[in-house]
Formats: sequence, C-alpha cells, structure tokens
Amino acid sequence: VLARLRRLGVGVHGGHRAVVPDGFACDEITPGPVRFSTGQPPVEADAVLWAIGRVRPNTDWLPREVLDPSGFVRVTAELRVPGADLVYAIGDVAATDDLRSSARNRADRLLAHNIRSDLTGRPGRARRYAPPRRRWGSVLGVQADGLQVFAPNGRPFRFPAWSVDTILQPWIVRRGIYGGIRKR
Repeated sequence: VLARLRRLGVGVHGGHRAVVPDGFACDEITPGPVRFSTGQPPVEADAVLWAIGRVRPNTDWLPREVLDPSGFVRVTAELRVPGADLVYAIGDVAATDDLRSSARNRADRLLAHNIRSDLTGRPGRARRYAPPRRRWGSVLGVQADGLQVFAPNGRPFRFPAWSVDTILQPWIVRRGIYGGIRKR
C-alpha cells in the first residue's frame, strides 16, 4: 500500500504525530501545511486527509441524556445504557473505553448473555465487559502478499498469503475466534 501511495505522489509521514489545528474536528480534507509535534519540519500539501484516529460518533439523533460529553452512548460495565430499561450499546458508539473496542473484542457474546439474563429476570447473572489492556491487530486487512498483524509492542509479523485462506480464516478465525458452528 505504501509503494502504491508513493507511486501516486501521496506523501506519507508515518512515525510522526501531526498537530491538529485548534478548533478543527478533522472532519474535512484541508490544504497544508501539516505541522508535527515530533520535530519534523512542516509539510506543504494540496490536500490533507486527516487519518489520525479521531472519532466522532453518529449519535446526534439520540436523546442527550444517554450520551457522554463526547457524544458516545454511556454504558455500564454490563453494556446497559443507564436509565433506559433493556437498552444496550456496543461497538464504535458505546463509551466502553477510549478506543470503543467492545465489538472487535468479542463483547457481542457477552452482550447476548446479558440481554438473555435481563429478559429471563436474572440481571444478577450479567457479565462485565473489561477492555483488553493491550492492543494488536491488522491495519489494512489481507493484502496480495498476506496479512500483516501488529503485536501490542508495535512490531509487525506477517501471515503469508497461502496461509490466510487455508489456516488463518477457517481454523483461527471461524473456528477459534467465532466458535464454529455447534449444535446445542
């Protein structure tokens, strides 16, 4: 991806932290310059795509009383929305942790358990969501040469292309992470 971007004339400045202009929500493409907090000189650009991980939830349509000051849906550790009976939130919209990691960290199973507990009149059996202390994952997904995954320490490792469809997807993802298809 980096080589393709460079061939297209796109300047990529990884490893440097861009300084967001005061009052800017990173919600539009802007002209340069881009200034950095890491000592790199400013970079001029015709167009700057601010891909820095700043998130704004699509929750303007929800009642203000269910939102936190940043606009995310307030939730308890059980993923319940306080003050709203039988209402739950998960994923990018839920204020579970700074990275709103509940969906990608398999809290869907925990949420299903908690909904069942509430609907069967046993809310005391609900489980608590605890975001992982360490992060890892792929930034770009599967590429032609395989899948690059970043460990919690930031170091990348690669699954070769041949292993993605033969080992990683069927055995690790479908069977290991998603639990496969089981009869009950």
